[in-house]
Amino acid sequence: SLGYSATLLKGENYLATELYTADYTIGQLVNAGYTTNDVATAGYSASQLKTENFIASELKIAGFTASELKTANFTASELKVADFTAPELKTAGFTASELKVAGFTASELKTSGFTASELRTAAFSASELKTAGFIDTQILAAGFSSLELRSAEYGAIPLKNAGYTSVQMQSGGYTVLQLQAAGYSDYNILRSNFTVFQLTIGGYSP
Repeated sequence: SLGYSATLLKGENYLATELYTADYTIGQLVNAGYTTNDVATAGYSASQLKTENFIASELKIAGFTASELKTANFTASELKVADFTAPELKTAGFTASELKVAGFTASELKTSGFTASELRTAAFSASELKTAGFIDTQILAAGFSSLELRSAEYGAIPLKNAGYTSVQMQSGGYTVLQLQAAGYSDYNILRSNFTVFQLTIGGYSP
């Protein structure tokens, strides 16, 4: 340091950047009465400022990027509160799961460039992806179970076209009649863990 108190130097109109260069601490500048923005723009790192209880919105105003704040261990939730957008947080390296926890919607994440598969991994439902505007082929290729897709009101035909097996369809709650209508073969239906009763309803003899 310059050998003088930060308060004295502020009274002599020294800039916060000059005190930073002279190795004064963040705490010394704050106690001397420098403004939050003066301190945040003096040259200290985002990590140093976070340690001294500066919040994300203050650092955003000071010009720090979402990427810099992520490196300083600010969460996606904290950055959302600071009005960073979903695209900015995606660019900074946050995952779809982290943005979901932060409160962003499936629609916002789709607009930001996340894929249907990434949203499924983030625990968004097939119905939420539908509402967000993903097309059926994207949703059907995202890795949802047949049960999840049935809950989103998908019929058996699009799942068959997407490559779901008769065994997967049975485990998802689709009926023998639905599988027949979708074009699954008798051979596959009979080997798909349906009960005798369910097969009888479908016209098969015990």
